[in-house]
Amino acid sequence: MNPVKVACLGPKGSFTGIVTKRVFPKADLQFMQTYKGCQQLKEGKVSCVVYPLENNTGGFVYETLLSIYQTAKISIVGLEYEKIQHCLISNCSETTDIETICSHPNTIAQCQSKDRGNSAE
Repeated sequence: MNPVKVACLGPKGSFTGIVTKRVFPKADLQFMQTYKGCQQLKEGKVSCVVYPLENNTGGFVYETLLSIYQTAKISIVGLEYEKIQHCLISNCSETTDIETICSHPNTIAQCQSKDRGNSAE
């Protein structure tokens, strides 16, 4: 019996991939760099798609909602939560010595503290 094919956003090791592997441990994962998984689902190429729907600090993930909206007759059937933690790598001995952090905007949004405004946790 062939494993179920499941599309998910991101490269192997992404947070979406981690959740997909946890929910579908024996699935044949199809990692996608774009939001084409919904189209793959509509065409019957995969059995389901796992996308990030919301970032608690950044709000809804617009690309996910747009992809679902543009692909008729598909529905959200489950919800999983994943605690997101990022690591900062630097050659500074103290975090107060760090002047600039360069990263993807979503990563920066995920590191915002709700209690301290725009300060990183």
